Amino acid sequence: MEQSVLFKEAGRNRQLTERDRELCGFLAVCRYLTREQVERLVFPGRSKARSSTRLRQLAARVGGQAAVLRGDLGFGSLDGWTTVWALTPAGFEIGMQRLGLKLDRVPKHDVGQAFLKHEVMVNEVFLGLVPQDGKTPAKVPRHFRWVLGEYLNLPFEEFDRDAMRLEQRRLQPDAMLEDPAHHRRYFIEYETGTATINDAKKSTSTRAKLDRYYAFFRGNYRTHFRDGWRPRLLFVTQSEARRSSIAELLEKEDFPRSGEFAARALTLDGARPYLSRKLSASPPLRREIPSASNRWRQSTSVSVWRCQHSRKHRLMRGIPVR
Repeated sequence: MEQSVLFKEAGRNRQLTERDRELCGFLAVCRYLTREQVERLVFPGRSKARSSTRLRQLAARVGGQAAVLRGDLGFGSLDGWTTVWALTPAGFEIGMQRLGLKLDRVPKHDVGQAFLKHEVMVNEVFLGLVPQDGKTPAKVPRHFRWVLGEYLNLPFEEFDRDAMRLEQRRLQPDAMLEDPAHHRRYFIEYETGTATINDAKKSTSTRAKLDRYYAFFRGNYRTHFRDGWRPRLLFVTQSEARRSSIAELLEKEDFPRSGEFAARALTLDGARPYLSRKLSASPPLRREIPSASNRWRQSTSVSVWRCQHSRKHRLMRGIPVR
């Protein structure tokens, strides 16, 4: 009873601090964060008791103030129950205003428990790029943009070779990272290792994802993004064995590593230094127009991959190749 009274008295005069607003900003970007992730970001060096008190205050309706957080989500594992924090509509509005976010679409429903764990793991790629000193609350980076896949609306057309017709598809990466200084756009696919790699008939396989991205990059990418930034596909894995298997697939399919579009496989530990280097590199002083020889080289590289890719598909299906 005493604890409840203390909470109500503390919450009666609740004022949103800079830390509170920044937490709303992080959750607007990430949508879901575990208790450990929240404490790491905005309560470094604080006791669990103090952070718990503040989180409960922000999750309560106080007088005419609506709650800004909700902690009613989570997932179970062998290690026990993991609580996951998210924003209420009021909190999402605060986070959007804090960062000046403009999203193509905002999901109306929560993801299921199975994907909830996947979502917070995907956010580890982003959190690895957030400067943290372990003493002061972190700030949401402003020099690049992290967008979750469910915030995107990316329809495209893909030719179905079995049905012999164009099919309407929707690309939904796990996340997208935009780097304005270097005019690059990274599409992130977080590979947990539960899906097969080489079976193109299974929509969740790495091979099927690769085919979808190839169709998207050479088709509707320029329709959705008219800024001329080059797309990069990153498969991020938990283990070196999975990374190595995906790297072998990319090499086997001769998927480009540079040029008009490209792909590579990285572990989660390797993704942080790789992306940090890319984001911190000195930006070009000006965008140079490629010479005729460079344009020919780039277009030839992609054209060769297209030809080989198409030829392999035809051979797999028993279609004669001239």
